[in-house]
Amino acid sequence: MASQKTVSLLLNFLLEYAEGEKQQEVLRQILCEQELFEPYAAFQRIDRMRNGALDAHQLRKFLASNGKQYTHNEIMDAIKQYDLDGDSQLIYSEFLRLVMTVENPVLRSIVS
Repeated sequence: MASQKTVSLLLNFLLEYAEGEKQQEVLRQILCEQELFEPYAAFQRIDRMRNGALDAHQLRKFLASNGKQYTHNEIMDAIKQYDLDGDSQLIYSEFLRLVMTVENPVLRSIVS
């Protein structure tokens, strides 16, 4: 059986993780509420190589050009979270999982 300290650490981890997920969903909803947001156009803007997939370099360059600095490892961590096929890139369907709201199907259907 796990010690009280282990249980406490696990509980804190799960609460922090849930809070982060909640904040991400709020940001997704705000993004999807933007009248001019079109996910495919956003994907194409980032996909400068026109190969149908976004890699860490492309994402990092896009973010940097918009004033957000992240390390390669930070970008790779984000990619891994949504990369279903494990190729270290995001195809369009994986990109949609990253940017589209999950909790608001009406808003999701309007945007997609």
